[in-house]
Amino acid sequence: MTPFLPYNSNMDEEKQKQTIAIVDDSMVSLKAGKIILKEKYQVFAVPSGEKLFELLDNIKLNLILLDVEMPGMNGYEVIKRLKSEERSKNIPVVFLTSRDDPESELQGLNLGAIDYMQKPFSAPLLLKRIETHLLMISQAEEVQRAREQAEAASRAKSTFLAQMSHEIRTPLNAIIGMSELMRVDNLDDVQKGYVSDIQDMSKSLLYIINDVLDMSKIEAGKMDIVPVHFHLEEIFSHLCSTYHYLARNKDLEFRSWLDPQLPEIIFADEIRIRQIVTNIMGNAVKYTRQGFVELRMGMAELNNENWLTIAAIDSGIGIKEEDRQHIFDSFQQVDQARNRHIQGTGLGLAITLKLVQLMSGTIDFESEYGKGTTFTVYLPLVAGDPKKAEGRINFERVMATENIPLLVVDDNPVNLTVALGFLATHNIKAETASSGMEALQKIQERTSAGSPYVFVFMDHMMPEMDGLETTKRIRAWEQKTGRTPLPIVALSASAVAGVDTLFFEAGMNDFISKPIIANQLNRVLGKWLPQDKISIGAAEAPSAAATKDDPIIRELSRIDGLDAGAGLTNSGQNSGTYVQVLRQFSDGGDSYLEELNAALSAESWGDYCIKAHALKGVLASIGMEKLSKRAARLEKASNNSAGEFSPSLCKEETASFCAALSEFLTLLRRTSLFNSTAENKERPAGNKQFLKEQKELLKKACELCSAEEAEKIAAALGEFSWGGETQAALEKIRRFAASYDFDKVLEIIDNLQ
Repeated sequence: MTPFLPYNSNMDEEKQKQTIAIVDDSMVSLKAGKIILKEKYQVFAVPSGEKLFELLDNIKLNLILLDVEMPGMNGYEVIKRLKSEERSKNIPVVFLTSRDDPESELQGLNLGAIDYMQKPFSAPLLLKRIETHLLMISQAEEVQRAREQAEAASRAKSTFLAQMSHEIRTPLNAIIGMSELMRVDNLDDVQKGYVSDIQDMSKSLLYIINDVLDMSKIEAGKMDIVPVHFHLEEIFSHLCSTYHYLARNKDLEFRSWLDPQLPEIIFADEIRIRQIVTNIMGNAVKYTRQGFVELRMGMAELNNENWLTIAAIDSGIGIKEEDRQHIFDSFQQVDQARNRHIQGTGLGLAITLKLVQLMSGTIDFESEYGKGTTFTVYLPLVAGDPKKAEGRINFERVMATENIPLLVVDDNPVNLTVALGFLATHNIKAETASSGMEALQKIQERTSAGSPYVFVFMDHMMPEMDGLETTKRIRAWEQKTGRTPLPIVALSASAVAGVDTLFFEAGMNDFISKPIIANQLNRVLGKWLPQDKISIGAAEAPSAAATKDDPIIRELSRIDGLDAGAGLTNSGQNSGTYVQVLRQFSDGGDSYLEELNAALSAESWGDYCIKAHALKGVLASIGMEKLSKRAARLEKASNNSAGEFSPSLCKEETASFCAALSEFLTLLRRTSLFNSTAENKERPAGNKQFLKEQKELLKKACELCSAEEAEKIAAALGEFSWGGETQAALEKIRRFAASYDFDKVLEIIDNLQ
């Protein structure tokens, strides 16, 4: 036996050659094989299976030539071990043996060998077969690399589309929110119809954008079909309103027809039907220069089953015969020379086909080039239940008729203030919890006391125990104790595709986004609050409604980057709530900066992500959209479970972000919100007995988590001058009470003299 030849790391030429190991206990075979192969390959002569595994500790092999009959480990035992170990399972093995029976060859191939050659072998034949095997392996690796590059490109495209969707959704959400906050009590029926159409069309467009731009969801086939009972005529009317307007803008005649025999209520996915009609009618209007467009909904009976038919007919440019086979391809816009001025992604019909197939339907088209096209969709027609149809609440607000125990969970006091302000417009006085653990404790205590909450708003991202984990623990406790599941609605600033799925999987019942949209809140309250404790009435303007012309709003609007109008909208058009939100943000602003920098210094990316997420939501709520977007960028970069994790970006941009935030805080604190004459007036001196009495009342208010009562007491104490440390402590009490941080208030009270 001779030892295997060592690898010479200094030989650059050898490093470029592919490496082959010959494993054989015969010195003759080792020398012969090395002589044949050494001109083209770097060859290692290995005298046993045991030595082969020692070699693998240091050398990466491209191919192994393996003898069967060897002392110690035979060839079959060697290949079994090779295929069982991660480092060697993909190394191709060729058996070189004097065995010539078919059973031995079959056994070797079954164990994973790629070839089986008998000794004595022909040198040219051995070289050719090795060359062929290595070439095939190289080609397979190249295919794998190309696949990985394609997948990486697909992920990059999905990331781009997700980012673009956020940019589009932001102004669209503003349109929806502003239309919902418009006064309607002074509008006639036609004007109310216009407002209603704006809302419905905007929402429909938002649904489409969310799916069209989330290509990862489309390509993965993860679109959800959610059938509901709905009024078909109502949907048809809204769609006709949309396309009548679009057709009129192009001087086209708009035609429509709804089969009177269709059921009034049908059971299908309303959103997807809207999307299908939007895609095929959008194309009809887009590709028609003169003449007409028509939308038809009717019935058809095929194979003894009823079908809903949706037809989009136009007198447009039509489709060439050679383009018909590509009409449903993704990113394909046919006849581009003629249609070069028509904008579009080329995704509409591809998405439509997928949606129709998911709804167990079919789509067909007829077209004559230069004369027009008809697209017809066939969907299963299922009559709906009028009792289950979701009625529309137009210009009506859900109002609590009695006290409803409701809990809002959020670690951010600004978000709590906004939520409480919105709920107050529904005559709801909610309680709050600033952490998941506190929420769990309050829910259990109230339930044990016989006055359980009927509803919970749950924030998503919170330190220590987030909203998902809190919900899971609530559900586990309910199951263990036999309790009826409590309705839990996620209230989150997360806009990541698929986040709603996480909420539902954790056990939540519904989801609305932050900043809060009034109509979405109204929908959720109407759906989940006890029906015997609410009434539906005409919406009234908020009692503290403000406009952009108010002096304080004009003053705030002069701060660079602050859209006070948007902040006012995000506070339910309530100036009192908006002012309180700004005060709370100012009070906690320095803490935001300290906590973000502390997480950065410790490279605690989980904490950093939570802080950045909180800042993103708060800044959006108060109207600092540009800073909110920067916070969102930092949030993504610090999220190590996402594809955009980039600690270096956080390190590069945190300082400038904090500087911009600090500058905003300085400008905000210079406004009359913090420097009013009333706040600076001379106050009478307070006395110790009054202080002692108010301290006890304040303790009780904090123990009951009554923010309103605590703020009243703090305000009463603020009417007097106390001097020194007592004055500073009372100022802290006022701030912490306004921020719902009752533990801090109690801590200060205990030390207050």
